[in-house]
Amino acid sequence: LSPLNKNSTVSLPSAMMQNGSSLIMAETVYRYNSVLGFLFSGTMRMTSTSYRRSRLVDPIPRVS
Repeated sequence: LSPLNKNSTVSLPSAMMQNGSSLIMAETVYRYNSVLGFLFSGTMRMTSTSYRRSRLVDPIPRVS
């Protein structure tokens, strides 16, 4: 998994597809080096992607 680039295409689960609604996607990528090197060596890459619906507002246009 790599960070999304500007104007990239995202595939969503069908349950999230609702006509006339907005969906906000947040993607996080974090590289972590443990201070306790005996647990694991090197850099650990952590990623997370989350989706939220906007609340009681008009659809939010995509920012490019």
